[in-house]
Order: sequence, then structure tokens, then C-alpha cells
Amino acid sequence: LSTINTIPIRSAYFQKRNRVLEKIRKKFEENEQKLVVMYGTGGIGKTSIAHEFARSQELPVKIRIRADNIDTFKEDYEEAANLLSIDVTNKPLSDLVGLINQKLVDQYDKGIIIFDNVASYKKPFNLVRSESTGKALGKFFPKSDKFLILVTTRNSTDWPNKSTLQILELNPDTAMNLFKEISGLNQINDEKLLRFLDKRL
Repeated sequence: LSTINTIPIRSAYFQKRNRVLEKIRKKFEENEQKLVVMYGTGGIGKTSIAHEFARSQELPVKIRIRADNIDTFKEDYEEAANLLSIDVTNKPLSDLVGLINQKLVDQYDKGIIIFDNVASYKKPFNLVRSESTGKALGKFFPKSDKFLILVTTRNSTDWPNKSTLQILELNPDTAMNLFKEISGLNQINDEKLLRFLDKRL
């Protein structure tokens, strides 16, 4: 059986953050629902961390679903469907998700699905009407506890408490080193770099 992997390749500038990856692993061990929700402000690396966690797992299925909007959501499900040899022609999203999840459960014993940049648990991006049960995003999960579900979001308020993990900014030294590496200024000491930036801001 072929592996299914839609996780993007790692950025050359990714900061591994091993402690965070270990916290995610422990959260999955503690949580019977196999759901972990990483929350934090935009741009602090939640998506990169989620991708790196998936890469670190020995699993036959690794799927990334972008919840930025309905188009990216459907596009990523269609990519997964193609890898699973499911015909996507004229299929509404709800049918496509059902077919994918059924095939995953029938043919694979385990895997991980990342739902990235989700607006909220009840209304991922207004795709599904908010329901009293608050299970809108859950409708997209495979009906199997063998699949890990990793969510990234800026919203910490309406998720099951046991499943949430706050992602904090990089510490100042690590952030400065990353900036110097990306900008090509890694040969300059911090004092010179600050003077350089001060002249341009």
C-alpha cells in the first residue's frame, strides 16, 4: 500500500523547536480523542511546527488541509483524493470528504491530518453552519481513533481544554539568529546589526 503524504517540504530556515514537538507528542498520548489544537498569534510558526511534527512521525498517511478559505480546503481534499485514486469529478465537498475518510479507515491503520489556520471549532470558516453540538470541524475527521488530528488556529476559546497547546514566540536570541540567517546578515554582530537597522527604520 502506497503512503499518502501532502505535507510540504521543510523550509531551509525552519527552527525545529524540539520542546514544542515533544509537548505535542505528549498531548496526543494523554488525549483519547487524538486531537491536539495549537493556538497562538499569527506568524509565530504554528504551521511549520505542525508540518515538522507530521514529518517526524512514522505514519503511512500525512495529510495537510488548509482552512484559510473554502477554495484551499477543497483543493487540499482533492489532492488527497487523487493520491487515494478517488475520482473528484462533480463531487460536492461533503461527498469527497466522506469517500476519503472511508478509504483511509478501510485501507490504513493510522495517520495524521493537519487542519491548518482554522477559524474556530464550531465554524471552521463558515463552511458549516454553527450547531448546538459545536462539532462542525469534527464532521471532517475520520471516524477512527487511529488517526491523529492536529489543528492550528489563532482562536483558543472554543476547543476542548485537554487538547489545547499554546505556541509562544521564539525567544529573542533565536529570533535574532533566524533574522540574521534569512537576511544574509549573519556575519554581523548584534550591536552592528542594531545600528544598521536603526538607520533604516
